[in-house]
Amino acid sequence: MKHFFPEATKLLHGIPRMDCHIHSNFTDGTATLKEYLEAAIRKKFTCVCFTEHVNKATTWYDNFVDEVIQLRQNSPDGIEIYHGIEVRAVDYEGNLNTSPGLLGQAEVVMGVVHSYPDEQKDVHRLDELNRDMALEPVSYTHLTLPTN
Repeated sequence: MKHFFPEATKLLHGIPRMDCHIHSNFTDGTATLKEYLEAAIRKKFTCVCFTEHVNKATTWYDNFVDEVIQLRQNSPDGIEIYHGIEVRAVDYEGNLNTSPGLLGQAEVVMGVVHSYPDEQKDVHRLDELNRDMALEPVSYTHLTLPTN
């Protein structure tokens, strides 16, 4: 296999291989949980976390968790498997567009900002930000928070 970034590849030696932002066909991914897990095992990943898009109306999360737990129980040793949610922040205070039940059930919560509230509490898409607005300290796009 040809490495496109040989110097970067050298830097990664000894660092665990993981992906903690995977969307399956439960939401907008293109493969099943099992297919993504098989690919991760082939690539010698040590950890995967399936983080599906949710909102307050999500009703399928229990089925998703059951499938992740089944994969975890049947997977080979050496790979950790987690389930989580990716959920949108809805206001300047950082409240999330999901239910307390989903927040409590998820092993990983990825709060995301796909739009940016200003000090007047108006909301702008990230591509609408002007230079001054974009320099504010809250101009991140993804933040993964442990649930413990």
